[in-house]
Amino acid sequence: MRSIKTKLIIYFGALLLISCAALGLISYRISSGALISNVNENLPQMAKQSAKTVQSRVESQLNALEAVAAETQISDMTNSWENKEAILKDEVQRSGHLKMDLIDKNADTKNTINEQANLKDRDYFKKAMSGEKNVSDPLLSKTLNTISIIYAVPIKNGDKVVGVLTATRDGNALSDITKDITFGKTGQSFMINKQGTTVANTNKDKVLKSDNISEDAKKDPKLKSLADIEKKMMNGESGIGEYTYGGVSKYLGYAPVNGTNWSIAITSQKS
Repeated sequence: MRSIKTKLIIYFGALLLISCAALGLISYRISSGALISNVNENLPQMAKQSAKTVQSRVESQLNALEAVAAETQISDMTNSWENKEAILKDEVQRSGHLKMDLIDKNADTKNTINEQANLKDRDYFKKAMSGEKNVSDPLLSKTLNTISIIYAVPIKNGDKVVGVLTATRDGNALSDITKDITFGKTGQSFMINKQGTTVANTNKDKVLKSDNISEDAKKDPKLKSLADIEKKMMNGESGIGEYTYGGVSKYLGYAPVNGTNWSIAITSQKS
């Protein structure tokens, strides 16, 4: 009797253990599927909302700069630089710019830090002269010895573009925006431009070094999965992808920042 009783206990115990293990596995798969579904849905939406946040901040700066450019004392190109300089220095102080430049149609500039140059080869100048307000990628300013971004708007006299007004601001502000955007405990964000170059990252050294995964992937096949996603970002697409970086598997939601040539990504570790 004891032998049969022992066998029954072992049998039912094993059956119970197998049943619990099976239920645990089913529960794990259901939970895992729900989490993955949640990530696939939420990451792209977060990327789109974050892109709108960046877009809003850029437009706010450009609109404020347009208002200054529309002032008669600024748009009147016959008005003396001394008069304009006083206005621009007040605006630098009020808005927290690093400097402001007044650029004539020949691309010769005067600015609030007594610097003179010709900017005919700068894309932001060309775009503004064509009537398009715009913002540059982060640039390493030798004069200011810092990463900076430049907002540029046309100066108009009637319907005619007679010059360009720019405001230079701390380029690290873009990385500070991405630093504030997180997803769960491991999620981070970054931004690249249409060439795949990093313009914002929680690791600001990647901006300083002009980190470009698409170029790096030509030498390191391990970066291919991320480079493939970034190609879609460079094309202005939005969506979600999966990649491995530094031995860690991650999901990545991405969306373009309208009004710029940037795209923002939000990542989450697959684990």
